[in-house]
Order: sequence, then structure tokens, then C-alpha cells
Amino acid sequence: MVNLSYAQAYVTQDETLVTTLTVREAVHYSAQLQLPESMSNAEKRERADGTIREMGLKDTMDTVIGSSWGPVGKGLSSGQKRRVSICLELLTHPKLLFLDEPTSGLDSAASYYFFASAGFPCPILQNPSDHFLETINKDFATDVEEGLEVSVEEAIETLRRLYRSSPYYLEVVGQVAEICKQ
Repeated sequence: MVNLSYAQAYVTQDETLVTTLTVREAVHYSAQLQLPESMSNAEKRERADGTIREMGLKDTMDTVIGSSWGPVGKGLSSGQKRRVSICLELLTHPKLLFLDEPTSGLDSAASYYFFASAGFPCPILQNPSDHFLETINKDFATDVEEGLEVSVEEAIETLRRLYRSSPYYLEVVGQVAEICKQ
């Protein structure tokens, strides 16, 4: 019989984080609760710190999570809070991770940069989400940006090529290969 207790994890859309804890405290506390008793405290700390680093939260380890209300103060951005929520579920190295609204709350700066560097900058006074969807949506015949007419297929190919040559792609491929070895 398969043990499903660590085979899957679920990240809800709304963060359920303890806002008075730092990132390090929240992840270490979660590691103590979720990881098996057979793991030493040092192993649990190492797993927690590694997961924090993998989620790009190393620089915020000692930042209070915070909230938009109450005495704690703002703390982390919504994107960072989302990554902390994902981090908590990745501690057990689940084989399957379910994410409810995976991109909600994530920082949009990377999207702006990626599309702009590919030649598809978001026009002023246009909703960025609409712009990104129009650029890659085959239901639209062409995407007209600043006088340039580009077919959706060309836009998708340009974005695909740019991503495949980016360090992000190589990092993801490396991480997937590492996970497959385990």
C-alpha cells in the first residue's frame, strides 16, 4: 500500500500564515510539525533553510510576515507571502503539489521584464494582464504594439525562444533533473 501522507500537498488561494512570525520561524515551525519524528532537529532545520533558499526567500528569512492590518505591520509583499505558503507545503517533498490560483499575488515585475525584453512591452494605460493575454492568445489575429504588427504565432515563438535561452529555463531543467533523481 502506498503512503499518501507525503505524496501530495495543497496550497490554498488565501494565505493562512501566522503574521507575527518571521519567514524562518514559520518554516522551521512547520518543519517541526510536518516532518517525521525520525528526522533530527538539525535535519529539519536544514530542510527548512534549503526550502527557503529554493523559493527565493533567503533575503527575507528574518522579516516578519506581517499583514495589511493590525499591530504587526505590512511585512512581506503578497508575492513573498505566496512563496512562503508554497514553501511550507514543499517541506515534505510531495510528489504532487496542488495550487489553488497559483499566480495570484505573485509579483508582476518579472512578467513586465520578460515581455518587454522579448519586444512586447506593455503600453501605458493598458491593463498588463490584458496585454499579456492578447499577446499570446490565438483568438486574436494580430497584436499591434507601437505600430508593429506581429502575429500571435510569431509572438509565442519569440517568447518561447527567449525563455528557452534564459537562465530561468536552465535552472528549472536542473531542478527537475535533481528531483527526478530522488
